[in-house]
This record gives sequence, C-alpha cells and structure tokens, in this order.
Amino acid sequence: SEKEGIGVVSYYDDEFPEILRHCMNEDGKEDPPVVLYYKGDWSVTQMPGLAVIGTREMIKEGESAGKYLAGEFAKRGFCIVSGLAIGCDTSGHRGALDAGGKTIAFLAHGLDTVYPPENTDLANEIVEKGGLLISEYPIGFPVSRYTLVARDRLQAGMSLATLVVHTG
Repeated sequence: SEKEGIGVVSYYDDEFPEILRHCMNEDGKEDPPVVLYYKGDWSVTQMPGLAVIGTREMIKEGESAGKYLAGEFAKRGFCIVSGLAIGCDTSGHRGALDAGGKTIAFLAHGLDTVYPPENTDLANEIVEKGGLLISEYPIGFPVSRYTLVARDRLQAGMSLATLVVHTG
C-alpha cells in the first residue's frame, strides 16, 4: 500500500470517521468496515457528506441535474460521496469538482485498479483536486457483485443525506 501511495486507517484509529462507526448493512445491522484504504486527502472525511446515487443509464437531463445539484451542495461545504460508477455517480463527482468542491469515491475493489476503467481519469482528478478514493478492500482485491452492493452502505454511512438523481 505504501509503495502505491495508499494510506490505511482502522476502526480503532482516532482518524476513523465517527459517522462510519455506525453504518448499517441492508439487514439493518451495524456493519462498519474494520480497515479503510485510501488515496488522497483524508481530511475531507471530516466534511459533512451528501451521497449522490442513481442509475447508470441516465438521460441527458438527469446528468445535468446531477452535476448542478452536486455542484450547489459542494459550494455550500458538503463533500459529495458516491461510487465512481458510470451515470449518476459520475455526474455527482463531476459536479463537485467543477464547482471547486470536494468529493469522495468509495470503490468496490482494491485501490490498485479503477472500476469502471472509463473513470480512471476521473479517479485521478478526484485525488489531484484534494478529494479521496476509499475502499475497504486491499490491493489486488477484485470487484464483484457482492462488493458493489456492500460499498453502498459505506456511501450512505459517510453521508448525512442521500440525493437520488435519476432511477430506471
């Protein structure tokens, strides 16, 4: 991790985000991550978070709305939290960055790769502009249906509210 520029914070460290200590899984049970791996500026975890989520197959109006709303919240001091997926997640991250705000992308795999690969440039830009990539998975851990679903609890758990931009 150190060689790749990846930091590590555990549940037992003072730096672990308090809000994530009580995140819930789909069964309504507390399910905080034990370890978080990250690239970028860890201090953004102290900002109030707003999750931006929705479909991957969005229409043009949904994309515009996602960028606009994420940008407006970012201008008001919220960190936009999403999962780097194509569609609504991308519009949320892009809106925050375009407004000069901060964004956190929770990834469903190790931080040595980016999924989807089409968002590699966006992932790099998030880090370059003072944002953060976070995963509960170590280097080399592959993406799967399970990890994509499990990551959703972290996006919600890091956020004070969730904005659903567009659904199917």
